[in-house]
Amino acid sequence: MSKFAPIFAVLVVVFFALPSFAAFDTKQAEHGDIKAWYIQDDSLPIISIKIAFENAGYAYDPSGKSGVANFVAGMLNEGTKEVSSRKFQKLLDDNAIEFIPSLDKDNFYISIKTLSPNLDLTLDLLNKALTEPLLGVEETERVRGQILTSINKRDESPNEIAAQVFAEKVFGSHPYAKSEDGVAGEVKSITPSDMRKFMKSHFAKDNIKIAIAGNVNQGRAQKIIAKIVRDLPKKADVVELPEFTSYPQAEIVQIEHNNPQTVVVFGHKGIKRSDKDFYAAYLLNHIIGGDGFQSILYREVREKQGLSYYIGTSFQGYEHADLFTGTLATKNIDVEKSINIVKAQLEQIAQGGVTQAELDNAKKYITGSFPLNLDMNTGLTTYLLMMQLEGLEISYLKNRNNFMESVTLEQVNAAAKRLITPERLLIVTVGGE
Repeated sequence: MSKFAPIFAVLVVVFFALPSFAAFDTKQAEHGDIKAWYIQDDSLPIISIKIAFENAGYAYDPSGKSGVANFVAGMLNEGTKEVSSRKFQKLLDDNAIEFIPSLDKDNFYISIKTLSPNLDLTLDLLNKALTEPLLGVEETERVRGQILTSINKRDESPNEIAAQVFAEKVFGSHPYAKSEDGVAGEVKSITPSDMRKFMKSHFAKDNIKIAIAGNVNQGRAQKIIAKIVRDLPKKADVVELPEFTSYPQAEIVQIEHNNPQTVVVFGHKGIKRSDKDFYAAYLLNHIIGGDGFQSILYREVREKQGLSYYIGTSFQGYEHADLFTGTLATKNIDVEKSINIVKAQLEQIAQGGVTQAELDNAKKYITGSFPLNLDMNTGLTTYLLMMQLEGLEISYLKNRNNFMESVTLEQVNAAAKRLITPERLLIVTVGGE
């Protein structure tokens, strides 16, 4: 037998296991005023659920209580008034239930995966965790210790330092400058009362989005919505953040850190998801420094010069701001040379654009890899949630690759000229002997 036969067999299985775009039949279920988007797949008795509470991310931490949203995330699976922390964890483990809270600047998320027969138990645990959390003294101090340890590690990590300094330099006094873990002194002062207050004001029926995938139909989806929101307050008590408009001018910020290599974060204003040039920008970013090993910056900085251990770029969209950012790491002696190559390449792209071959390769990669992101229910719920948060149409999954394919070279190069402005780069370096 050929040594390639087993590999070919695996590839065949993977190919035929990938979902077709016709399978992305996104439907809407409703319970009162609350809606959920779902995709039914009865091939396995598994249900994935992902929920988001809008305007409940760490940028919404109250003044003097930075880190409270993250603290809540750490406490949500630590028991309820009726179920101790140990019993809560045992119920999750014994019934193969995944319960994962997380957050970003704007929103608070909870990802759930459960077997269909355990759905009722799962939803009961989720409902009680949201509305009647234990927040016991022992559990609070244990999680506080974990967070403080994380903060100590963060404050010693060149990557984390660079990212935080960059955020602070970009956003200044805007809440987007806050860090997820918070400030140690303020985390030490957070009480269970602070966490209850945050949950009561930020977890409500009017700011929840729900996505479901797997062994679910219309009736089951309605049941899921009803159980999740049953005891939530009707309205969140949140003041939405102001729009950020004061993007910084070009600057290089150097942070000394005893490390054999230097981490560099660079960026400037980006593009909103609702912008007409978004898909052109998405493809452009892939060409500049996106996934894979064919990006211009990877080729010029790493392959040709051997300067960087890694390099990549992205357009980052927030609810009230947008950025184009990149990161690289290099030897301390090569920092200036690496930055100069990045700036020169960005200038060349902004002025001269990219080639048709580069655009074709980007389209091939982005459209070809897309189904791989959706081959599990957790991937589907992530996209279904994003679609709702971004105000996209319910048919987006079926049409997304067509949107990418329809972008022309002229549109990409026009976006490059408009969006890529190396003369405005904010650059943060963390390193040195």
